Amino acid sequence: MYAPNFSTALDVQKFLKSNSGSWYRPMVEEYIELCSIRNDEELSVEELNGWIEYEMQTLTKGYEEWLSIN
Repeated sequence: MYAPNFSTALDVQKFLKSNSGSWYRPMVEEYIELCSIRNDEELSVEELNGWIEYEMQTLTKGYEEWLSIN
């Protein structure tokens, strides 16, 4: 599965404006909301990439735990 690894804030904006059905979109939106980032503020792309990586690890762990009990 493709996990976005953003290089610039413009990459993030393009990702959010696309009609991508990616399930990474809610992660990006949640990060922006949690950080209260406004249009005029600079987005920390490195932190966002780390956030996505952490969220994916959490989802993977939860899925593996679910598989082990089912």
